[in-house]
Amino acid sequence: MIFFLDRFDNSSFGLAVAVREFASVLDRPYLATCQIDTKLMARSNLRPVTVWAALRGRDRNWHMNDMFSLLCIVMTCLGLLTGRRVIICPHGMLDRWALRSGRFVLKRRVLGLINALARVGHLSVHALNRAELRKANLLLSNARRSEIIPNGVPNDIMALARASSNRPCRDGRIVIGSFSRISPKKNQMAMLHLACHLRTNRRKLFDACSFRIDGQVEDQAYMDQIRAAIEENELQDRVTIGGPVAFEDRGALLQEYDIFFFPSKSEGMPYVILEAMSLGVLPVVANTAACRFAEPYGAIIFRDLDEAASALPSDRAALKACAIDRSAFLCDYGNECLRTFLKSYP
Repeated sequence: MIFFLDRFDNSSFGLAVAVREFASVLDRPYLATCQIDTKLMARSNLRPVTVWAALRGRDRNWHMNDMFSLLCIVMTCLGLLTGRRVIICPHGMLDRWALRSGRFVLKRRVLGLINALARVGHLSVHALNRAELRKANLLLSNARRSEIIPNGVPNDIMALARASSNRPCRDGRIVIGSFSRISPKKNQMAMLHLACHLRTNRRKLFDACSFRIDGQVEDQAYMDQIRAAIEENELQDRVTIGGPVAFEDRGALLQEYDIFFFPSKSEGMPYVILEAMSLGVLPVVANTAACRFAEPYGAIIFRDLDEAASALPSDRAALKACAIDRSAFLCDYGNECLRTFLKSYP
């Protein structure tokens, strides 16, 4: 299996985790990419391969995890034309927000080209949720195979979850944290709106909380807007900007949260929610098709900010009372899911 990515680095944890987890259960996994974090590469059971070497290796399948990057578009088309089995992962690119964005005109043309070439090639689609699969079946109707691939809690987070299963209850302020790439798509500005809403409408809860925004800055202009909004709303003593987090430290960071606030506008199936839930952190997440999987286990799904603010537990006692069903969640999303799936895959 050869993975093609536009980039393989810590700015996109979900992508890095997905490829790493795939690679851990495959024989002879290779990676072709434009940008790479060498330390992450060394830890990920992957070997580098050039595009030329990939073209010559006719016996290997190609997996595209970043299907709308230029490299992946070109290699998807080449793979289909040269008879390789190409597997593409929409990676959140087919959800409602992504399809409504201004770039969808180009994406629609790309998908049309891939669908046409699928008539002569071998195309498979790994969707991450039911809504994404339905769209893939419409837009990529010539694919030979399309199905939902089960994301599972990554191995390193599972080990941390087992070690922290008996963690004592904490006291002090309730920490509401948001961890993702800092960009308009991830919508970290909603954290400030939430803090302002609580200060106005649930003052007692506001006084009992602190707020954190963590993650690598993808859009500096957006980061500047967030900092300006913190000052304008006089939230300097309440909202902390944590910055980027090392890949191996993401679990320790999530354990510092009591509530994981995830207002993202567009997702496939975010690993960070899997990771937060496996560590016993209560998720309060936006109502996207990708996030609804968490609701049966006790996650709070919100449709607007008023609903999110109203749903927050009022104190630590209430937070403990609405704890997620962690054992059931780990039973369904433990790290054996992917291994079981791949055993059934030709």
